[in-house]
Amino acid sequence: MDARKLASSGLKSKAQELLEVIGNNPYQNPPPYEKLVGDLAGAYSRRMNTSIGWCIRSSSKRK
Repeated sequence: MDARKLASSGLKSKAQELLEVIGNNPYQNPPPYEKLVGDLAGAYSRRMNTSIGWCIRSSSKRK
């Protein structure tokens, strides 16, 4: 999802909050995250709502 679509969907503030959480501690729960497998092994999925999710690959080691 690009920035324009994010803003027009009304989820810009939610996305900014999620980015702040991830920036401070990528493994903070809540919001929940899901470890991905297969081609996306090493990445995590975070959901902003039931239909929009992000796939995030963190360079930091899990604590």
